[in-house]
Amino acid sequence: MTRRALTAYRLFGNKKCDFRDITKVSRRANFNVIRFVVEYLDGELSFPAWLKNVDSLVSIIKANMPAYIASKPSSTRVFKQDLVATFFQVGQVLVSLVFVGVVLLFTAQIFSSAVLPNGTVGAIAAGQTDKLLLAVFAVVISILLSYRAYVILLMPVSVKITDDGLELQTFFNRRTITRANLKAVKEPLPLLPEGFMICAQDAKFLVGTGMDAADELESAVRELCPEG
Repeated sequence: MTRRALTAYRLFGNKKCDFRDITKVSRRANFNVIRFVVEYLDGELSFPAWLKNVDSLVSIIKANMPAYIASKPSSTRVFKQDLVATFFQVGQVLVSLVFVGVVLLFTAQIFSSAVLPNGTVGAIAAGQTDKLLLAVFAVVISILLSYRAYVILLMPVSVKITDDGLELQTFFNRRTITRANLKAVKEPLPLLPEGFMICAQDAKFLVGTGMDAADELESAVRELCPEG
């Protein structure tokens, strides 16, 4: 990096852009691998989020962007989820539901185990106490994984920020959350994927790291919240 330009050194050639040509800096993710993308007039270049002093680098790039872009008001912005992240989202739902099915099927087999013809108890038979513990475990795991699948399934694939609030597009419908109904932005529960929760008065939505510029989206939503 020089005073006028930014250069990305890659295995198969380098990319260089002048600060005056930069139009946007955003954070993106593929397979939960986060990277920063610098868009300029002739293309874009990227660098990984694990780069040393990456926050300082991003701050320097934004500080050297053209003044008319850096200060340009943007009352309406649209954030879209990466296509790979969308497939990964569906995959997580399916895995959770399959695991729930396996747990319930195994539990059902335990409770339906019968005495074998020779009078011995089947190998999978267990005592009443063990069966009760297994049933409790199966119910708890099923509830947790079903909740996880439900939350992930309702994750928005795009978020539009307007002066009036948010417009969330999920797999099923488009949901509008006004500023008056927006309560807070919180961290997700440990069993949920990494990201942040948009909390409204009557619903909560998880936004994952697969959303383009997820950090900018989180900051923008926090500004709309009453708590600031």
